[in-house]
Amino acid sequence: MSMLKYTICFVIRGSRVLMLNRSKPPGMGCWNGVGGKIEPGETPEQGAIREIREETGIEARELYYAGQVTWFSALGTMSGAHLFVAELPEHADEAYAANEAPQETEEGLLAWKEIEWLLDERNKGLISHLHLYLRSVLERTGCYAFECYFNDQGQVMRFEQSALHKMETTGA
Repeated sequence: MSMLKYTICFVIRGSRVLMLNRSKPPGMGCWNGVGGKIEPGETPEQGAIREIREETGIEARELYYAGQVTWFSALGTMSGAHLFVAELPEHADEAYAANEAPQETEEGLLAWKEIEWLLDERNKGLISHLHLYLRSVLERTGCYAFECYFNDQGQVMRFEQSALHKMETTGA
């Protein structure tokens, strides 16, 4: 069983990704994928599908497992999330898929963002460490373990990326 308790999913439609600007910590005021805590008895994939449905109204049917991200604080505490990508058809007719306007939700503001905008190195609106691994996740170039080490000011001091093997992914 995996020790990671969270999921983050990037819902893609064409050249855009559905992103959440969180209204509360952690990551308050920053753009990130949708996701949350895996409930008891759920696999990471089941948790991701449920979180997508709860936060966006979208019924994701197939997810691509992109790996995992873990973050380590200056105090040595560790947390992390399983990373998923859900690709919607270009003309998907679901809650936020058809709606071009940002939508306010309990979790924050949902809006479609252009991939080019998300991957721009000058973009300071994303959660602090997302730019380190987002390209690999969105391009689905493989399955990776991403490790982010933070100082006591919350800045990334070290980042490591390594390939994951099938046995290491979701606890299978």
